[in-house]
Amino acid sequence: MTYLIAPGMATVDDIVSEVFDLAEGEIYLRTRERRITDPRKLAIYARVTINKERPYHIGPTYGLHHATIHSSLEVVRNLMRTDKEFAGKARAALSMIRAQKNSFKIIAGDGTISEK
Repeated sequence: MTYLIAPGMATVDDIVSEVFDLAEGEIYLRTRERRITDPRKLAIYARVTINKERPYHIGPTYGLHHATIHSSLEVVRNLMRTDKEFAGKARAALSMIRAQKNSFKIIAGDGTISEK
């Protein structure tokens, strides 16, 4: 058996919220305000593209249908091309998420520790 050790690690949502200056939990609000929906879409994008999570698993976290999750991926790709402010913050958040993902330690059943 393998265990993933990540004490004190921020979640994707925490990182995106911090970069976009959202209050704790604000990313989950049921609203159409762009200052909240765009970061939420970025968090979804990161969870699918970096963490390789399935859209139908992500949807319930945000109270969204999996089709909306797919739509969010395209919206983020478009925003990255057309909105410089969003793109800058998005690149910063994605970089932080990738760095954190690459710093995981794995402990195997025999107690050996390896870097991921």
